[in-house]
Amino acid sequence: MRITRQELLERFQNGERDFSGSMLDDCDLSNVNLAEINLESSSLVNVNLTNSNLSKSNLRYANLMGADLTSTNLQSSHLILMNWQNAIFAQTDFSGSILRGEFLDLTFHRSNLYMCNMSGSIFTNVKFEFSNLAGCDLNESDFNGFIDMKNIDARKANFSYSKFRACIHDGNFRQTNLSEVDFSNSDLTSCDFYMADLDGSNFFNADLTNANFSGSSVFRSNFDNAILMDTNFSSVDLMGVSFKRSLFVNTIKGIDFNQRM
Repeated sequence: MRITRQELLERFQNGERDFSGSMLDDCDLSNVNLAEINLESSSLVNVNLTNSNLSKSNLRYANLMGADLTSTNLQSSHLILMNWQNAIFAQTDFSGSILRGEFLDLTFHRSNLYMCNMSGSIFTNVKFEFSNLAGCDLNESDFNGFIDMKNIDARKANFSYSKFRACIHDGNFRQTNLSEVDFSNSDLTSCDFYMADLDGSNFFNADLTNANFSGSSVFRSNFDNAILMDTNFSSVDLMGVSFKRSLFVNTIKGIDFNQRM
């Protein structure tokens, strides 16, 4: 059902929260408080939500294609099976939210997520391919299922203390903060960790075939049971790193490697 900005705000101010199935295409909803609103299955194509508060909202199945979410507060929201192709996300706050797709149908493909706050969020089957995550805060987040991070820019992003139980082929983590991250049992084939901070990270039983760790910091990291086929550790100080029962095939070994065995 098509509703206007004025009607939405009046009904919201009168205590109504369930606006599921609404059509709000092209509405200007900037600088408004819509905390705990239910917009499930709603159409918000090209909606302007700049500086608005949608914390604890339900946006599952919503269509936000082309929406402007600059500095929007989406803390602790349900963002499931959504469409936000070509949306704008600069400095959007996703912290504590649940973001889930079925098979990569929740997509940030080619999105600008510069300086967004996604800390403490849960991501399942999400596509970030070709997106800008530079400066994003993703610490203490969970990544599950298939996570597409091919050709992303995650420079100076913070993934510290996050957990990955995911398939992330060709992920670009160059110059990224991945300290104390749990990658155990993940498929990280052909991921690029060049110059990344991986101190204290856990790669137990991970598949690191063709992964690049050159120039990275891996102090106190755990590579036990990992698959290290054609893995590159050139110019890496491996002091304090554990490689128990790991599989080495054509591995390029870093500094102090023999002493670690």
